[in-house]
Amino acid sequence: PGWSVQAVFDWAQQGLERGAALHVPAARCLSAVAGPEDRPEILRAARHGSDGARCTALRYLADGDDPVALDLIEAAVSDGSAVVADAA
Repeated sequence: PGWSVQAVFDWAQQGLERGAALHVPAARCLSAVAGPEDRPEILRAARHGSDGARCTALRYLADGDDPVALDLIEAAVSDGSAVVADAA
């Protein structure tokens, strides 16, 4: 529905704040709205985003077999919140 990458990240974060983990459906939404030009934003979110954005970005990158996904997942497990580490 005309969503942007940031809108998907915001939706995932709002879900977490309500107690609903939405990173899996949010990653699917991201697949529909993200283009190659959005990669830097997605990588930033995977490294330093809010918990909802980080979980979503990590899932999106892993689902797409992105070459940096494994390194980002390992980093999330070691330095992310419990929510991010569990999602990773």
